[in-house]
Amino acid sequence: MSSSSPRPPPPSNGLSSSGSTSSTSSTASNSTTTTTTTSSSSTQAGGRPVSLTTLLGLFTHNNNASNSSSAQPQPTPPHQHEHSTSSANSVSSGSSDSASNGAAAATGHGDDNSAQGRSSGNAILSPASVQAKLGKVKRAFSTLVKRTDSPSTSPTGAAAAAGDTHTTGNSHSPVTILPNGTQITLAPRPGNLPVKDKAEEDRQRRQFEVILDNVKRKEDQENRRNEKKDKQVGDLITRWTTEVLPNWKHQMRTSRKAVEELVWHGIPPNVRGKVWLLAAGNDLHITPDLYHIFLTHARNKLRATNDEEGGWEVNEDATAAAAAATANGSGSAILHNSLSREQSVHLISLDVSRTFPHLCIFQKGGPYYDSLRSVLEAYVCYRPDVGYVQGMSFLASMLLLNVDVVDAFICLANLLNRPVHLGFYRMDTNVIYQYLNVYRVLLEEHLPQLAAHLNQLGLNPDMYLIDWILTIYSKALPLDLASRVWDVYMMHGDHFLFRCALGILKFLSDQLLKMQFGDVADLLIHLPQDMDVDLLFRDIMSIPLTKSRFDDLLSNDSLHEVFSAPGALSTPNSFMARSASALGTG
Repeated sequence: MSSSSPRPPPPSNGLSSSGSTSSTSSTASNSTTTTTTTSSSSTQAGGRPVSLTTLLGLFTHNNNASNSSSAQPQPTPPHQHEHSTSSANSVSSGSSDSASNGAAAATGHGDDNSAQGRSSGNAILSPASVQAKLGKVKRAFSTLVKRTDSPSTSPTGAAAAAGDTHTTGNSHSPVTILPNGTQITLAPRPGNLPVKDKAEEDRQRRQFEVILDNVKRKEDQENRRNEKKDKQVGDLITRWTTEVLPNWKHQMRTSRKAVEELVWHGIPPNVRGKVWLLAAGNDLHITPDLYHIFLTHARNKLRATNDEEGGWEVNEDATAAAAAATANGSGSAILHNSLSREQSVHLISLDVSRTFPHLCIFQKGGPYYDSLRSVLEAYVCYRPDVGYVQGMSFLASMLLLNVDVVDAFICLANLLNRPVHLGFYRMDTNVIYQYLNVYRVLLEEHLPQLAAHLNQLGLNPDMYLIDWILTIYSKALPLDLASRVWDVYMMHGDHFLFRCALGILKFLSDQLLKMQFGDVADLLIHLPQDMDVDLLFRDIMSIPLTKSRFDDLLSNDSLHEVFSAPGALSTPNSFMARSASALGTG
């Protein structure tokens, strides 16, 4: 067969033993069509997929075609060709078997294809030749991939990439990357649409520059605010760690106003736990040993509950110790219904999983689950006259986020011994009425328009205030905002709970005045979670409620009769039902 005569196309595997130059385009077309279904990682100039197998086939075919055009071998008789091929194969199998197999695997051909190539007159390649050819193929493949990735490779490729690269013709649109990583791009019109005229393009470019300037200005302002906050936090940490904490008692005696001013700006998280413990104090003189005693007592009660049904036998020594430790100013302690309230310890496990569920740390299996249970169980046995009431888990969890388990128990016991929480958690109706009456008077003093609106709607304070006070706002407010409330409450005491409530109502007053009963109740029960901390505390600070004013109202006997006035408070029966619902005990 002469070199000018046409040859049939090579096999679909892309390898050919020999061929003329005129058959190259046919081979390339056939090889590309074959590998379209096997590779989609890159494309040829026409946009069709191409693979390393195809390129190796093209390379082998073109190489053989070049050899055949320069020196056309004489046809070999079939028996001689078969003999020489098998001999060469047997000689090279010991030294280059693995290389030959590797080349076959790289080109996507098995033993059958290799035999086909040998029967067609291909010479056996040495390992070095195979590696060299593979290197050339890889380089050619990389070059082709780079070309096919360019939008200018083909009209369809350029049009498809126009939306990603934002190019129009040969000019690239400006891409601005802001410090936060945001990319702002003036995107051109896609290539399949008419090109913009010069006036329109200039107008849109000017608009783009204005938008870009505004975005940059806002981001610069945000960066300056963040830098200012970071500096303030750094200064606060320095003052707390170098001036206040090392000399706490001296600072409280000589510079209490300055310390309180620091607290209003927020206690840094890394010193918050220490400040809370110092501010709350330990007037009950609780020791770590006492905590472990009552925790052991609680665990014994739980085991007794699991072993048999019925009531518990009260530990008289533990009850006497709790009574002595929690005696009020006159030396008496109210221990009513101790047995039934102490039994509430088995309800703790049911309520713990509902505490800050979005944090996923107080639920069963979480890192704070056992600690939270331990603190609450020990407290129930420490104060059997109070027992466990829903809401305590939020107080204990807030403490555990900042201090260890023993300190959390000590701080919780001291906080719940303050007058407001002791009356609310013991569900002393007279005490609760008294505090709610004081709050109603304060609401009328500081927010008269809103107070009149709420009275007209018939929305009484106990519908929302009880839950706020029981959890010290940790359930109603976002965690970071609740922590700020706790900072001030630890320093100022009970009256701040009511000052904070007035500040929240003032913050929301514009919305509340436009709402009806259902919307008002829903908003106050489910406070917004995106309230600005600085603005809220500005409104809280604007309420001029002092401890002396609060105490004066609390000691005013005339307030005990206010609840009988129309619309002042709920009736006793409805109030108790709503209190039980809020406490989770009804």
